[in-house]
Amino acid sequence: MKRVFFIFVLLFLLVFSAENIITEEVKVDKTRDNLEVFTLPEGSESSIKVNAGEEFFIRIKSNITTGYSWEFAQPVDKDYLEFLGKIDKEEEDDSPGERLLGASGFETLKFKALASGQTVIALKLVRPWEKGVEPIKTRKINVTVE
Repeated sequence: MKRVFFIFVLLFLLVFSAENIITEEVKVDKTRDNLEVFTLPEGSESSIKVNAGEEFFIRIKSNITTGYSWEFAQPVDKDYLEFLGKIDKEEEDDSPGERLLGASGFETLKFKALASGQTVIALKLVRPWEKGVEPIKTRKINVTVE
């Protein structure tokens, strides 16, 4: 009986832990200009809500020093979003002031929400010069424009 109870508790803890990992939320901050900055969790799919007419940023973990960078897996739906570009300045957590080879950081993408509706931003992590090679990661960002 103790063994069955122990197995039940162990399974409960595993399911609860997996659920917490899967449901990790997007972190939302604001810039000095009051623009939203969405920092994506490690999962493969995230959802965000933005207001029509407003600009916003998406921060995604990256490791530029290895040659990999995030690119669009499919074009952005121009009925709902306008891609304004990547932010050049590297943003790092606890940066010592120098970019260390192999150290992770973030890529920041800037968008403008154009019209109400739903769309998807599909990204892939690739080395731009390697053609015909599968991406090492993909990301899907479900965007609701209100």
